[in-house]
Amino acid sequence: KINVTADSKYGCSSDTTIDFNLQHKMRFYIPNIITTNGDGINESFYIPGKEYMSDYSLKIFNRWGEMLFDSNNPDEAFIPSDYGNNVYLYVLNIFDIYNERHELKGTFMVSR
Repeated sequence: KINVTADSKYGCSSDTTIDFNLQHKMRFYIPNIITTNGDGINESFYIPGKEYMSDYSLKIFNRWGEMLFDSNNPDEAFIPSDYGNNVYLYVLNIFDIYNERHELKGTFMVSR
């Protein structure tokens, strides 16, 4: 609730109360490409924002459905062992700090 008091230029006062609900909708940045060219920038796949996560699970699969990576640690990044150009599938489950569940699925590309 917010209480608001307003005064007119003639000295009249008016009070009102406003009810509101604060809605949150957290979004997480998911990269769609990483570059394994050895320059030290974007060399691995990870999800930033661990301070907004209370629970985390990331699984990464290759194009044939084989799981290559499985982690419950947001500090752990996926570093591809094959440094060629490939496409990978991720399945990400996060509970945010408001205990809202986010299930995100998609692909990202690795480029040299």
